[in-house]
Amino acid sequence: MNYLEAKELKGSLEDNLKKVESLFDGFNTGNMGLVSDDVLNSDEYIFANTEFKKAFKKLRDFNAVYVKQFKKEIRSNRRVYATN
Repeated sequence: MNYLEAKELKGSLEDNLKKVESLFDGFNTGNMGLVSDDVLNSDEYIFANTEFKKAFKKLRDFNAVYVKQFKKEIRSNRRVYATN
């Protein structure tokens, strides 16, 4: 896998994570932004939480390899954006 393919894969994993995060938008929250115990124990919330954990783990595992394997390319891209 080259850097461009890895960058596209990272983008798709991040998009998937955002899509899964949107599953939480339908749940009512209290004053402090927390969901009630009834919601925490509902099947829909458990499903959303499980899917979020799966998507986050995929992204985290990918980033662990991506950052090490493409360290030079990532650093050069950051320098280009920092100088502009």
